[in-house]
This record gives sequence, C-alpha cells and structure tokens, in this order.
Amino acid sequence: GQGGGIYNVAASEKVDMVSLYEAFRNVFKSRPIKLPIPQFLLTFASWTNEMLHLPTGRTPVFNRGKVGELLAVNWLADGTKAKRELEFTARVGLMSGLEKTYNWYKAHGWL
Repeated sequence: GQGGGIYNVAASEKVDMVSLYEAFRNVFKSRPIKLPIPQFLLTFASWTNEMLHLPTGRTPVFNRGKVGELLAVNWLADGTKAKRELEFTARVGLMSGLEKTYNWYKAHGWL
C-alpha cells in the first residue's frame, strides 16, 4: 500500500444513527438519555472550550468540528480506500467490536 494517508478502518456494514444507538444500548445494557441541547448552545460551548484551550496549544476533544459531527443526521466511515491501498479488511463487526471494547474497559476498571 501507499501509506502516509488518512484511512477509515471500518467494517463494511452500513449503520444508521438509530442502529448505532440501539447497538450501544444493547452492549451497555442501559438506556442512554436523549438530552436535546439547542445547536447555538452546543456551538457556543464548543467555541468557549476552544478558547480555554488556546494557551495549551492543544485542540480540545469537544470542539466546533465535533458539534458538526454530533448534528449530522447520518455519516458513514467508508473503508474502501483502506481496502484498496492497504489491503485492509475489518475482521470485527460493529456489535462484536462494541462488546469487546466494553468488556476491555470493564475489565480494566474504566467503567
């Protein structure tokens, strides 16, 4: 492969936001709380967070770019480029990956 690029390493399955919500709910055996927050408040909070991080020179995890991702109706991580250039094929699907991740976090005391 070429390397040096940006790649999505995603399974080939397409998952909409409702299915992702259900997958998290099933793996975590809980019901996440849907909290409607107005877009202007999210944008203002992310901008404020970015300003507070300016002295550190680091980009905060919660920023205006992440607000755009949060507000997207659906988005898709396409692994075609990784498959074509790196010959990468995911061996773990969404549900299995979420379960393994959850179990690892739980076993290491992070949850």
